[in-house]
Amino acid sequence: MKQVFTKIIILLLFSIFNFSALIAQPTDCVPNSGSDATIIFGQGVVPTLNGNPLPTGAYIVAVFNTSNGLKCAGYNQWQNMPMSISPKGATTGFEGYASGETYKFRIMLPGGDLIQNDKITVAFKSPDGIICLNGNAFVADGISCIQSFTAVMTSSSEDLEKENILSLSPNPTTGLIQISSENQKITALEIYNLDGKLMHLIPEPKDNILDLTHLAPGSYIVKGLANNYAFSKKVVIIN
Repeated sequence: MKQVFTKIIILLLFSIFNFSALIAQPTDCVPNSGSDATIIFGQGVVPTLNGNPLPTGAYIVAVFNTSNGLKCAGYNQWQNMPMSISPKGATTGFEGYASGETYKFRIMLPGGDLIQNDKITVAFKSPDGIICLNGNAFVADGISCIQSFTAVMTSSSEDLEKENILSLSPNPTTGLIQISSENQKITALEIYNLDGKLMHLIPEPKDNILDLTHLAPGSYIVKGLANNYAFSKKVVIIN
């Protein structure tokens, strides 16, 4: 009951200051299933694109997995102020997020260009038991809070160039990894397990060394920024 009451108060507050929620949804959004959650972009959280604030008027869309790719479960329009998204959950007869499914996003810029999930890096705040009751995965009637939201937009040639100029070695590794790059400033390293859970966050690695010796053996995804452009690499930790 406390969780539902908290969610109602939050939605009322955001509806007062953000009327964009009344705008018609994108065409691939699922209808209201009666089972949703809340994702909060709170005070001080400013989504970025290529290192700059996300343009006002861009749509941030929460997307979920389907057999035909990712589909919209809810969205809101960025107006350079706190806002929330209410992603829909799957129920009998309705599509939406499965319980425990990791949140994913896409962005539609004011000019119509799309930025897909693989170009977006998101960190969620740890649950605090007060407002931010959940983490980075869908829970019916849950409340999750964004800590940072970073997107990049590059051409295919730029993506290929960045793929070639940055490497992680050795891979597989026992935990210590050298990041090799060509004059690229590496920042905002995030390490995820294959379930999409954030395992480790490094604002700026020292001497381009990534220390993962505290993680259990297995496969992980390393995401980060190289001169404000995103990269994603898979690493395998062995005994």
